[in-house]
Amino acid sequence: MRKNFDYFELTKQEKKVFDLIVLEGYLTRKKLAEKLTIEVSTLCQHLDNLYSKLDVHSMAELVYNYYTGKKAQWF
Repeated sequence: MRKNFDYFELTKQEKKVFDLIVLEGYLTRKKLAEKLTIEVSTLCQHLDNLYSKLDVHSMAELVYNYYTGKKAQWF
């Protein structure tokens, strides 16, 4: 885990979503929800919370920040 990520502030479910995104690459919201066995609407709420806590706006930005250890500049 990158040191500058506030992973510890995420809920258990948000951590599951985060892990799927960064470890499995890009998945559609439908595929993410299926893997987590939750509704897409529930996943969207987890994503909103995750993005807010990590100060990102998309899965792409989340992955970029995680792997580079710095904030994306294109937003």
